Amino acid sequence: LKRVLVSDGERVAMEETLSEALIALFGETRSISDGTNSTIKSTDIELLVFANEYYENVEKAMKEGDWSSIGDNLEKLGQALKALTEE
Repeated sequence: LKRVLVSDGERVAMEETLSEALIALFGETRSISDGTNSTIKSTDIELLVFANEYYENVEKAMKEGDWSSIGDNLEKLGQALKALTEE
């Protein structure tokens, strides 16, 4: 595999990696904290994937009564959603 093709139904991008193709297709990247004092550069699509993962983690933690994990994942979810609305 030498190139990755991605499309949003109207446009197509072709790059060497999935991340590069998503950036080429969707443009600007945004940053969110991953909880380890580092920063993840992400496209809006990746931020939505992170947000969904954090939401699923909250649901799982609620079933287990893990209040610490609920709080941690709600904070990460909030950061991802905030990053999606920033310009």
